[in-house]
Amino acid sequence: MDVDEVFEMVTSGMTHEDISNTLKTRFPGIRGFSARSVRRFCSENGIHKPDSAQVDAVVECAVTEVGHVYGRRMLKGVLESKGIKVSEKRVSESLQRVAPLQYDQQRNDTLDRTNPLQYSALHFGHKLHIDQNEKITMFGATHIVARDGYSGKIIAYCTMPVKNNLAIYDSILRSSTKTYGLWKQIRVDHGREFYLLLYVQEALRCRVGPRDILPYVQSPSTENHTVERIWVEVNSRINYPLKRHLISMEATNLINMSDETTKFCVSFVTCNVAYHGLSLFVAAWNHHSIPGRGVPNHLQVQRYETIPIPDGEVPGTDEAADAYRSQGGQLREFGLFGCDPLKDRQDLIMKREQYFLSRCRFGDIFSNVVSGNGQAYSYAIAEFIRITNSLEAYL
Repeated sequence: MDVDEVFEMVTSGMTHEDISNTLKTRFPGIRGFSARSVRRFCSENGIHKPDSAQVDAVVECAVTEVGHVYGRRMLKGVLESKGIKVSEKRVSESLQRVAPLQYDQQRNDTLDRTNPLQYSALHFGHKLHIDQNEKITMFGATHIVARDGYSGKIIAYCTMPVKNNLAIYDSILRSSTKTYGLWKQIRVDHGREFYLLLYVQEALRCRVGPRDILPYVQSPSTENHTVERIWVEVNSRINYPLKRHLISMEATNLINMSDETTKFCVSFVTCNVAYHGLSLFVAAWNHHSIPGRGVPNHLQVQRYETIPIPDGEVPGTDEAADAYRSQGGQLREFGLFGCDPLKDRQDLIMKREQYFLSRCRFGDIFSNVVSGNGQAYSYAIAEFIRITNSLEAYL
């Protein structure tokens, strides 16, 4: 028996009897895999199931980090993304002890998240769904997410102050194609922010891939359910906690969103805090089990059929933009949200960010918003405004 393999099975919640049956099935005809032998092996190698206190400690830490909206499946995904294997049952039992109110709210959630439309994706790499979320766009933060239709895996994501064709192409299509390969079809809504991405997708698919499927499809957001359902989760876990706090700050005159410098500073902090929350969510999502489907990361491996593209074949961002414009296309390049008074001084920008990051950590700020009183968020915004105004005096 392999120590690491048995340790993983024990920590995942399997009993000695379960492990014995698994090994007997995997190695038929080989003796020495009785439940008693497994128990002795575990004792000799110091392999023990984490006790309730240990499980409670890691679950409570995860709840503090991501907030109280994650259920047992998503929390199990959070722990697995950190290399901690705990069975879904034990996570559920721990939640009842460390966050009983939130556990009851999750159990009594009656929101219907089922998709009534028939949908089919044959493999990982068949259909890629891309969409934007603008729930906190009034504070200078917009999310873009790309989700594979077969596995449900989120394969690329970004958060930016204002929707930008070039940034979306670079962070979503270019990044995913270089990492995984080319999808046969991309599905988006009719937003102009996707024009450059679709142009490159069509150009690449004209050279490679099957001819019996369109390189992209544009449809109303209401028909892009595969990615739209992600936003219900993102809003409750990330956007709404941030938005509530920002609205409160504005109502109490802690921030003045009619001031261009303040708008920029709020956007900078909010984008980074929201992106940290989105990163935690994506890691948990890709490791969690989707009822009736499986774990996105596992489904990806089962039927991995993207189209291989040599690295040099994927155009750089500026190269793609120039090619699009040379054919008469127009791209709206949006800048910052608000105005950064230091925009022409890279030395002062670097100095500002170094000083700010020495005093504020985006991970701590996010955890404080979703699990605390949000004062760290208020402090970070005020501090970034103060540093910016102070450095502006050097101009």
